[in-house]
Amino acid sequence: MVCVIYYGIQASLGGNAVQCMIEAIWPSFKTWHLHSLPASSAITAPQLLGFTIFWLASLPFLYLSVPALRWMFMVKVAIMPFFGVALFTWALTAGHGWGPLFSIPNNIANGRSVGFAFCTLVTSCISGNASE
Repeated sequence: MVCVIYYGIQASLGGNAVQCMIEAIWPSFKTWHLHSLPASSAITAPQLLGFTIFWLASLPFLYLSVPALRWMFMVKVAIMPFFGVALFTWALTAGHGWGPLFSIPNNIANGRSVGFAFCTLVTSCISGNASE
C-alpha cells in the first residue's frame, strides 16, 4: 500500500517536472487553457497534462518485474554520480558560489513550519526507497 502512495507522490512531482520542461521549451504553455478547469479542481490544465504525460511514460515500467529492470539499475548506479556532480556544479555556478546561497533568507516562520519543511524534504529524499 505504501508503494501506491509513494508512486502517487512521485507521479505528482514528475508531472511538475514535465510541466517545467514543456514551459522551458514553449513559454506560452504556462497559460495554456489556464482557466478551462473549475477552480474547485485545484489543478490547472498544464499541470494535468504534465501529470498525464509522466504517468503514461512511467506506466509501462510498472508492468516489469524488479529482476527485469536490473540492467536499468546498473546503468543508473554507473551514471548518477556524474549527473550529481554536474548538477551540483551547475547549482553553484548559477548561484554565484557558496556565499549567495547561504545568505538567502528562508520563509520558515515558526516551529511547525520547520518540522513540516524537514519532514517534506526527508520524505522527498527517501520516498523511492522507503517502501522497499
